[in-house]
Amino acid sequence: MGWVMKRREFIALLSMSAAWPDVALAQQRPTLGMLSSSGLPEWASKPFRAGLEEAGFVEDRNLTVIALSAENLLDRLPALAAELVKS
Repeated sequence: MGWVMKRREFIALLSMSAAWPDVALAQQRPTLGMLSSSGLPEWASKPFRAGLEEAGFVEDRNLTVIALSAENLLDRLPALAAELVKS
């Protein structure tokens, strides 16, 4: 009986590992990071995002957009850049 249980566990593990790459790929999507020293530039707004959609990228569906601004506080840029790279 112990062998049968191990066999079942092995089969379950094997099927989970076979499905894992598909799950991992489904969760991955490109990330576009934008960093500005002042307010976010106009190109980061509607026309820019419309251009992304024309190219087939829709934010929160198949593209993650991270836009950060230092709001004219230049000493914040290094920390924001590190945050952008980390994300």
